[in-house]
Amino acid sequence: MRSRLRKAVALIGNTRARHLLVTCGLLMGIFLAAATFGMLLDQRHRTIELAGRELQNLALILAEETDRSLQAVELVQTGLVARLRAMGIESADALRRDGGSVEIFQDLGDRILGLSQIAGAVDQRCVRQAAQLQP
Repeated sequence: MRSRLRKAVALIGNTRARHLLVTCGLLMGIFLAAATFGMLLDQRHRTIELAGRELQNLALILAEETDRSLQAVELVQTGLVARLRAMGIESADALRRDGGSVEIFQDLGDRILGLSQIAGAVDQRCVRQAAQLQP
């Protein structure tokens, strides 16, 4: 009888130990999965914040570059207006009449060649051909 009792106690003890071991293993697995999920979520938020900052920096750089380009175009425009006034062209009719001269085309072409922002938008062959067509 004692041997049966010992076997039963050993069997019950082993069952409890197995249940405890499985339960602890499951709890550790759930904890590790939750911690991994939390770390991944935190890393994702950090990455999104970093990308947002980089995007803002890039937008600022592009805005400054665009502003410089517009300032350069404004300087060319101001210089061209001053040159036209120095030549005596004060009205739209005078510009239509005298504005097609080779000298004005050459001056405009030289101004455009100095600015890569404008030179990329204007085909220089067209400017030269137009200058050659003028009397």
